[in-house]
Amino acid sequence: MNLVIDNTLTKVTLDDPRRLPALDMIYQCLSYLDTSKVFAARLIAKRQERCSSFTGERKSFYSPDSRVFLTGFLSRVIDCLALNGIPFTLTDRRLKPAGSHKSGSFAVDGVTLRAYQTNALSAFMGHDIGGLAFPRGVIHAATGSGKTEIAASAIRGLGVPALFLTHRVHLLHQTARRFQKRMPELAQRIGAIGDGIYEPNFVTVATVQTLYSMLKSHSQHTRELLSKYRLLIIDEAHRSGASQFYTTASFCQNAYYRMALTATPFMKGNAHDDMMLMGISGGTVARVTNFELIEAGVLARPFFSFLAVNSPDISHLSEWRDIYKAGIIYNEYRNQLIAGQAFKLAKAKKKILVIVSETKHGKILEDKIRAAGVRVEYVDGKNTNSERERALTLLSKDELDAIVVTNIFDEGIDVEDISAVILAAGNKSAPALFQRTGRAIRKKAEDNYAIIIDFIDNTHHVLKRHSRNRYEIVRNEAGFTIL
Repeated sequence: MNLVIDNTLTKVTLDDPRRLPALDMIYQCLSYLDTSKVFAARLIAKRQERCSSFTGERKSFYSPDSRVFLTGFLSRVIDCLALNGIPFTLTDRRLKPAGSHKSGSFAVDGVTLRAYQTNALSAFMGHDIGGLAFPRGVIHAATGSGKTEIAASAIRGLGVPALFLTHRVHLLHQTARRFQKRMPELAQRIGAIGDGIYEPNFVTVATVQTLYSMLKSHSQHTRELLSKYRLLIIDEAHRSGASQFYTTASFCQNAYYRMALTATPFMKGNAHDDMMLMGISGGTVARVTNFELIEAGVLARPFFSFLAVNSPDISHLSEWRDIYKAGIIYNEYRNQLIAGQAFKLAKAKKKILVIVSETKHGKILEDKIRAAGVRVEYVDGKNTNSERERALTLLSKDELDAIVVTNIFDEGIDVEDISAVILAAGNKSAPALFQRTGRAIRKKAEDNYAIIIDFIDNTHHVLKRHSRNRYEIVRNEAGFTIL
């Protein structure tokens, strides 16, 4: 068996037909249980008053017809073959691009990289598989660890055309500005694609939505553009299970270097998305934990307070939408409790972020928090980037006490002033919990700690289960303290 490797795909070739069973082994190695239709099947069964035993169908990232798999799975496949005593050879078709990198030469302007940042970069650059250089993989770094500086240092050190892929407009602008600041010698060679801007350059920061759209409307031109990049960096890479990321990354065929940055990899509980991340970028090559950063004083120490919500009793409800509306969005007791907490935090001179999942809930809480005497604004995805930045500036200048936001602020927002977060959304997602907590634990000049308010929703067994899930995540995270 021979594995023929390129930057995007690896092809399996067989000289000996007797090795055909090994192909099935690769299929199984890269298979997963697709549960995407389970909820719908159970809902239909419930409505038809019958039982449903549908638990999903097994799929694989290995294509038996073309005998290819995503190159990010190479380590997984090699381990599987080795474990089962199947001999194989490797043929490397990747071309290492000429660049300026020298071992250990990581630097950016304006800051001195911390040891964990240079260690992460060294692990990325020195990663190998089966004796082959394999500079690609996930850098699992907690929120606030300076992932943008890690990216800038990689771009500067490697000296090759680079594409930085993000999924939010505000991150597009924020990252481009940070790159210009950290790499002043490249300031005129840093471009952007997205938010009505089309300025590709030696280093390009782009939104995946724009590139994906361009692949459909200007396919050949966009493919040629993507083929020019030798370094691909995917920001907030836990989202790369989406087809937009996969399609865009698949056309970066000459990206020898592939770096995925995220605080929450392989945490979605969705096998497809988790495996897609690995297939595009590879496995985890470096990790920087919350505990490490908190103990070093790089992050503020978070203190969690979980408040019980026992009213109203909605145990009779069975549809999720009805449960969420009654237990979260329109729960008068809970919303008043949130407004009261916002008032107490504002009196203590805390700068507050209240995070919701839906616009209606955000507007309800804005009204109630304002009625409690707190200076507050509501911001969501309909606001422009400048409007969102204006609200953050007002908070920083003590002209606002609180901002109520949807999940547009889950990722990438770098606001050191936020010192308290109220988690009003009530979901069970581990990535969302860590991202939202991360909004408050940036290092503070004084009183280097943060307050996080969450809730134990006892009004329905589903909400209670979600609450307990969040509580257990916090309880088991080193460096987090429950009051």
